[in-house]
Amino acid sequence: VLTSVLIARPGSPPGVNGSVVNEIARKVKSSGGVYDTLADFSAADDLLVVPHAVSAIDHARNARCDSLDQIDDTLAAAADGRHLGAHDAVIVHITFNEPQPGTPLAPETYLVVDVNGVAGYQAGEDLAIRIADPRHLHLGIDDFLSPAVG
Repeated sequence: VLTSVLIARPGSPPGVNGSVVNEIARKVKSSGGVYDTLADFSAADDLLVVPHAVSAIDHARNARCDSLDQIDDTLAAAADGRHLGAHDAVIVHITFNEPQPGTPLAPETYLVVDVNGVAGYQAGEDLAIRIADPRHLHLGIDDFLSPAVG
């Protein structure tokens, strides 16, 4: 799974498009697993730097999953070619089925960004970032910045 997203803070010293770009470690914390976690992101203060310009934010999707090892399959089903356009982004909220009665897993939210230009999420080719605190996550295309865009 690609997790090559950077955070830019507008108004800082020059970097990408006049913004300083802080490496992924500032806001994206690697869990040592397949997905990194975006923590402490503020759409009011930060931009997500992605490899290609984001064309649109598609409607958020809800999905169910049995276990953590099925996240890629769940993201691919929820953000298929009908629900994630080429170079678009989508938020996917995943609720887990209880692996054993009385032991629920907490719901998780992922930001999926198509970067390979093929509609739908393809593991290993598109971005999938777990959002640690999605309560105030209101993204628009202006929250993304691409080094290729001027």
